[in-house]
Amino acid sequence: MQVRVGEEVFRSKEVLGEKCKGILYSYSLGQTVPGVHAAFLSDLLLRHSKAEIKIGVGVASFQIEQGVPVSTRCFWLTRIDGTRTYFSYTACVKGEDKMPEQKASMAFRDEIREQLIDFKHMAFSNPPVRCALTGVVVEPHTSHVDHVYELWRLRDDFLRGVQGSLSQISVQPWREGEHRILFADRTFAVSWAAYHQRHAVLRITSSGANLSR
Repeated sequence: MQVRVGEEVFRSKEVLGEKCKGILYSYSLGQTVPGVHAAFLSDLLLRHSKAEIKIGVGVASFQIEQGVPVSTRCFWLTRIDGTRTYFSYTACVKGEDKMPEQKASMAFRDEIREQLIDFKHMAFSNPPVRCALTGVVVEPHTSHVDHVYELWRLRDDFLRGVQGSLSQISVQPWREGEHRILFADRTFAVSWAAYHQRHAVLRITSSGANLSR
C-alpha cells in the first residue's frame, strides 16, 4: 500500500522505513540534519501518533543523537523555545497521514506560536520561575507554556463564533524552510491570533508535569 510523506509517495511502509534509516545513518552523532532531509523529517513527524506533543511550539531543527537505550541512535528535535525530545521514525512509519481536520487543528497552535514564545520570554525575564502545577523552579529548557483554559476549548469557542468547523479550514502547502502548519486564509489567521490574544490565559509548567496531564 502506498504511503505519502509530504510530496513524496512510497510504494510501501517498508520502503519508507528504509529511507528513514538511510537518513539516520547518513550523519554523525550530534550532527544537525540539513536541507531537504530536515524538510522530509518535518513531514514525517506529522505521521507520529503524538505529533502535536512532539512538535510543541514548533520545531527549529533536527539532530542525530543517541537513543533510548543509548546503544542505538535516533532522531532528536530542538523546538524553537530550546526544549528538546526524541522521536522514533518507526512510529512515524506505522502512523497514518494526518486528515485535513487534524492539520487544521495543529495550525491553530502554530498560528499563535509567537504569542507563546513572547509569554515565555516575559516570564523568564524575572526569575526564578516556578511550575504552576508543582511549584518546582524551572528553566526555559525544562518548561512549557500551558493554557489554563485548554487550547482546544478556545479553538472550538472561536469556531462557534465565526460559525465555522475544522472540516472547512484549508492549510497552506509545505514551503521550503517552514516547520509549521499555517492557515491558507490569512484573514482567518489574523482573526484567530487576535481572539487568542484576548482570551488565552497562559502559565509556565515543567515539561514533565505538563506532559503527564
